[in-house]
Formats: sequence, C-alpha cells, structure tokens
Amino acid sequence: MCDQLPLVSIGLPVYNGEKFVRQSLDSLVTQSYPCFELIISDNASTDLTQEICLEYAAKYPQIKYFRNLNNLGATYNFNHVLELSTGEYFMWASCDDLWEPSYVSTMVDLLHTTPKAVLAFSTLDSITYENGDFVKAYPDILEIPSEAPYQRLSNYINQEEFLGKANFIHGLMRVNAIHSIEGIKLWGKGHLGADMLIVFRLLSLGNFVVSKDLLFHKRHGGSSDPSEQSHQWGKSKLADLQQVSLSIKDWYGYFYGYAHIIDLTNLLTIKEKAKLKFMVLKRFGQICWRQIKPVLITPIAIKARSILDRAISKSKQILKPKHLDSLSKTSKTSTLLEQNILGQKVSYAQCGEDLIVDFLFSCELKKSNFTYLDIGSYHPTQLSNTYLFYQKGCRGVCVEPDPTLFNEIKKLREEDICLNVGIGVDRNTQADFYIMTARTLNTFSKVEAERYASFGSFKIEEVIQVPLININELIHQHFPNCPNFISIDIEGLDFEVLKTFDFSRFRPEVFCVETKTYAEDKTERKLYEIIELMNSKGYFVYADTYINSIFVDKEAWKNRQSVT
Repeated sequence: MCDQLPLVSIGLPVYNGEKFVRQSLDSLVTQSYPCFELIISDNASTDLTQEICLEYAAKYPQIKYFRNLNNLGATYNFNHVLELSTGEYFMWASCDDLWEPSYVSTMVDLLHTTPKAVLAFSTLDSITYENGDFVKAYPDILEIPSEAPYQRLSNYINQEEFLGKANFIHGLMRVNAIHSIEGIKLWGKGHLGADMLIVFRLLSLGNFVVSKDLLFHKRHGGSSDPSEQSHQWGKSKLADLQQVSLSIKDWYGYFYGYAHIIDLTNLLTIKEKAKLKFMVLKRFGQICWRQIKPVLITPIAIKARSILDRAISKSKQILKPKHLDSLSKTSKTSTLLEQNILGQKVSYAQCGEDLIVDFLFSCELKKSNFTYLDIGSYHPTQLSNTYLFYQKGCRGVCVEPDPTLFNEIKKLREEDICLNVGIGVDRNTQADFYIMTARTLNTFSKVEAERYASFGSFKIEEVIQVPLININELIHQHFPNCPNFISIDIEGLDFEVLKTFDFSRFRPEVFCVETKTYAEDKTERKLYEIIELMNSKGYFVYADTYINSIFVDKEAWKNRQSVT
C-alpha cells in the first residue's frame, strides 16, 4: 500500500520525557495513515526515556531511535530529526502532546487536495499538564490562512501571541518547504518567539490549510517547544523598570525577526512590505506600552488619584451644604459636587451590588486598588457591576459575546481588556449565541432563549456563532495571579461556568453571581444550587439582593482582621 502513498516523516525530539512519552508514542503509532516513519532523537536523557523508546522501537518497525551522547540543545535536536527524515511530508511531534488517530491522514489529504499549501494543520485545544483535562480551545488559528500573501502575513502579525499561532509549527509540512528555510533557525535577535518566526517564514512561502476538526491536543505547560523559552507573551506584570527593559529587549529581537523575514519575501510588493513593517512597529509599540504601564504609569495614576481624593475631602470641609443654594442646580458639575459633599453614592449596578462590593473591598478587605473579571458585561456603564471601580482607577477584563455591545464597552472602557468571546463549559471552540430583542436576556442557552420568547414580550432577534474560551485559561492569560473580584451574569449558564472554575488554583476574594432566573409569569426561581456550590468551595453569602448573590472567600474574610 505504501507504494501508492507518500511517506510521512514524524520527528520526535525528546529530553527527559518519561512522564508523557508513552502517551505520545501510543497516540502516534495508532495513526490510521499506514505509511509513516517515526524518528526519535534522544538528547542524552537522564531518566527512563531511553528505555521507553527502545521498548517501542522493538515493537514497532516504523520507529527509528537515535541518541545523542551529550545534550546538544533543543534547536539541534529539532533539526536533527528533520535531517534524518526521508519522507515527502514532515511534522514535528512533542513528547507530551496527543493526536487523534485520523490526524496524519487528514493532513495528507489536505496537502494533496491543496497543492499550493505548504503546511496543513487542524483545530486544536489545550490540555492540562498533569491529567490531560481540557483547558481551552484555539479557534483563532482559522483566521490566519489566506491565498493572498499580504493578507495572511498581516493576519499573523496582528494576532496576539497567546491565541496559539505558534502551534502551526506542529503541522504537517512539505519537506521541500521546511528544508528551504533551513529548519529551525533563529530569524530574530534571540530565542524569544523563534517558533512563531519559523511559522511566519513558512507563511511567506505559501498558504496554510486548516481542518476545522479537532485533531490535536497541546499539553499546556509542556517544555518541548523549539523556542526554548517560557515567556508569558506580555501578560505578566513585571516588578521594576530593569525587568521591563530586559523584556522589551527580548520583544525587540522577536519583532526584528518579522521585519527581516518581510525583506526576504518575494511575493510582496514594496508597498506591501512597507505596510507590514508598519504593522510590526505598531505591535511592538503596543507590547512596550503593556510592559511599561503597570510599572511606570499606573503608580503615577494611583498617586494622582490619592491627591485628588484628599482635595475633595478638604473641599467637603470648606464648602458646607448650606452653600449649595448658590450653585446652579442645572449644572452637571454642581450636581456631582453636591453628591460628593452630601456623601451620596452613585450605583451603576442593577440593585446596588457595586456599592456593596465597594464597601467590602474598601472597609473590610482594605483594598482600594483591585482587579476584576466581568463576565457578561452587557454595557460599559448601565447595569454594570464594575464601572464604579473603573471610575476609581481599578482595571480588569470585560467579556461580552454580543458584537454590538462589545464595541460599546471597548469604546468607553479603553483601559480595560475587552474580549468579544463567550465562556465555554465543554470542549467546543464556538457556540450559538442567541441575541434577544431585549439585550439583557442574550444567552448561549437555546432552552432559555426559547423560554424568554415564550412570554411574548421579547423574541429571538438573531443567532450568531461566537468563539469560546475556558474561564481558567482566560484568567491565566490576562491576570498575573487571579482577579480580586469576579462578576458573572450569563443568563442560564452561571452554574455551569462555576462548575468548571478551578477554585484550587484561583481564589478571588469576592464573587457576584446572578442567582435568580428571569420570568414574566411569577415562575422565577432562586438558584440555590449556586449558593450550595459556592459554600462547598469555601465561600459564604455576604449579601443577597435576591437577583444577585455576593460571595466572599471565608479565608480572606477570616484574615481581614490582621489588616490594619
């Protein structure tokens, strides 16, 4: 049969991979495609990797095992398996990842039916390092390929690094394409992002083709990537300017690689090269700003806020309420001043939940500057559980699946990270999102959407596909540790999302969760299962507005007395 089919070479570089290499080898030797060779290059492992690989090589004739006398580095080892390959197609395999049985055959079919493509890949997800549980999906890679060279290169440049674009390096490539760029090579000034620059160089040669089938599982937290680094891609908060300076130097080397590859590309006009280089410069500037702001700008803003608060406090002492009659009641400024002086407080939330949370953090937990995650943000200000804190200088992440509402939030909450996604509760990478004529009732639940419509006041206006992200992965990507406050209001799926939350890994001090169903016929129900779940996870109900419940971490509450 192999006489009629092209040979696929799978290169598996490994060093001390005893923990997961059996799983990876089992995943590869059970591929449905019959014509492949599996080349293992052991970089002088000191654990049981050699014994495991020799065991498999004795059992499966497709496996060829080689061992380096000394550890020659990951870059050498990745190139070594490429040099030893003899197939028409080639792919790198990491010693801790997993593939569905149809992965190789699907990739071969894609390259056969798309002769101009240089690489084939599939939709992928991320699994946990320890037990292989689902972490997140990566639907974003589908947005990169394009027949137009300029378009696909600009798509790649503009996509955030944490969205998984480096994973293309695990796709099935045409051997002549990967050999033409000399395999694993440093295109930038340093190791940062080396894998992504190799992918970018391949994109400069030809298009990629991606299967929508989920066939590849990347182990989250693995250590076998060719870039030989574990950078957090601009998400980590750096402690001082010296660290920021070193980080920016690494980023410069990474983005320099893009400019270098653009110069080498023959498929672009001079104008297109200039536009792409401008995109690279813009992205570098954005990254620099993210690095500098937490260390340099945010402390200044906090100090300025403190000075302003003291000034307002003094103005309250000087300007007593009796003087308010002399102020114009029609003036917006005077109205705000009156509110400050009289001690009035403005709530943007549905039932004053933001004022309760504000009291919790300022008076009980003694945190004036904290982070938040607002899931189901709906609007930048209206019915918002977080806008009050945004006004006070706090920052966080707003998640809103409705594209129209998302644009409004992004426009007004410029200092927040705004995501036009939904929160997934399973392995699906996207889901139907039901937009109602009353946008407050938008939901991912078809059952809930149809129930709302059955009351007669509102109807389903539109159903759209929205990408999904796991809540734990979202927090990992966007917070140095975890948010202090999480607000969840997602019409029918609040309980399901909380069931997927990793409370052993993340411990926000405060949650605000919608715990009442919507109804127009007095059949609404209090969701006591949410309260029971939160109690079981070490949280207690601090306040309840009937529509929403506010939960506090028992440990954080117990320790509050030690804060003076």
